[in-house]
Amino acid sequence: MDLRRVRGQRNRQALIDAALALFEQQGFEETTTDQIAARAGVAPRTLFHHFPDKEEILFDQQSERLEAAINVLRTMRDKSLAESLTAVAGAVATSILDQGEVFPARARMYGKAPALRSRMLSINEKWIDKVTDEVAARYGVDARTDPRPRIAASIVNSTNRATIEAWLARGCQDDLTEMIMTSVELLRPTLDRVEAELMEGLNAHGT
Repeated sequence: MDLRRVRGQRNRQALIDAALALFEQQGFEETTTDQIAARAGVAPRTLFHHFPDKEEILFDQQSERLEAAINVLRTMRDKSLAESLTAVAGAVATSILDQGEVFPARARMYGKAPALRSRMLSINEKWIDKVTDEVAARYGVDARTDPRPRIAASIVNSTNRATIEAWLARGCQDDLTEMIMTSVELLRPTLDRVEAELMEGLNAHGT
């Protein structure tokens, strides 16, 4: 079983490396799954064992990464909203760095492959939705009628995206985690105010 797992991990990485090389050389749309499999030295069925399609190669384990970031927020209920969302932003940075060359390569393809950018925007919306739900639950409000949880989630997400784009534009040479943490720190007065208002409502409801 251990040997089979090692072989599976090796094949998976070979497919990712092959896909990135081909996407860069001839474009995402022009690359076929057969070409990726051939370059990786595996059968096409092996590719589909690991990935349902070529797009998924670029979004490998995104659901798990999203859930890991949300779990950070869940474990920080005793911290302030600003501290909690700063930690989540840090988890986002770690997730990006853990992806190695995949994230920068995918970003370079956005202009020529709208489907990839659309997929990333969808992931961002899911992130906002999940953070919104967690913040709403923390302060006992209904996110459908109270805009404050979504405001907090949205401004952190927008700040993350702006910082990540700057990091990419600088050639990924700077410390992404430090950049994101510094950027989110600029939001602290706003997040503190949002939390103060949410706490007022929570305390009023409790009394």
